[in-house]
Amino acid sequence: MFSMEEKRQRSYWLIPIAVFLLGSVPGLFLADCFWRDIFGFPCPTCGMTRAFQGLIRGDAARAWQMHPLIFIFIPLAIASVIWAVFLFLKRRRDPEHFVWPTKHLRLAGLAVVSLVFAVYIVRMIWLFPTKEPLSWNDRAIIPLIVQTILAFFRR
Repeated sequence: MFSMEEKRQRSYWLIPIAVFLLGSVPGLFLADCFWRDIFGFPCPTCGMTRAFQGLIRGDAARAWQMHPLIFIFIPLAIASVIWAVFLFLKRRRDPEHFVWPTKHLRLAGLAVVSLVFAVYIVRMIWLFPTKEPLSWNDRAIIPLIVQTILAFFRR
């Protein structure tokens, strides 16, 4: 079995996948973005699902417009799966001498998160609040609650 340290080290690669799934998968099944429906403003991965759909349809220009990092994330996701399989096979072959590359995982995760937020800031400056996919949602839950509370105290 795995020690606690090994389990913790193995879980690092799950964080970017979880963030991607939480940000993108609800958009596949819901009418709009889950994040925008709650908070009103777009999340850092806003447009990623529509970018992926654009690529599937063969519309690279639309994919770029929705989220330019789609052209980095898809090769990165494929490479990550191949790397995870390689590490799994390597550990299986020589479990006593295998060490999870924790430092590399942390650096890769930090690089990906930094890139996502840098692109998010640039896109928010250029596109928010009027251009898709970074538009403001007037019907979001939190802004409606805040407006209701403010209207109550203004009376």
